[in-house]
Amino acid sequence: MKACVFVPGVVAVVMGLYLTAIVPELWVSSDLPIAVGWIALSGGCIVSRGLRARVAAGTLPRDAAIRRFTPFVAFFPLVIALASVVGLAISDEMGVSRGHMTGLQPMVFGGDGFILAVMVFAAHVLLMPRTRS
Repeated sequence: MKACVFVPGVVAVVMGLYLTAIVPELWVSSDLPIAVGWIALSGGCIVSRGLRARVAAGTLPRDAAIRRFTPFVAFFPLVIALASVVGLAISDEMGVSRGHMTGLQPMVFGGDGFILAVMVFAAHVLLMPRTRS
């Protein structure tokens, strides 16, 4: 459980500091999706570990555990993209002027989130214990 919170947390803090340093006036629109992504990634990690433990204990078939985790691939990028939209709306309310490409930010966060979600799903499947015969 500690790894589920620590690893995504370190990535989120490093990326958040990097983005804040590059574009300090857009910290809300860039850091909000990262924070939400950290929470969603931590939740996905905890769910994945629970499913793998149930497979190892023999209470859940491997295929069922993989199917139950499959929605994460769509859920994770959608949540990050929506957090980016909210972050941009908050930035607008704060009176921060946006560049002409800022509107693409939710698609970039969502696209990158999809790539990360696929990698997490692949790791989930590879780490899944084989069903005992």
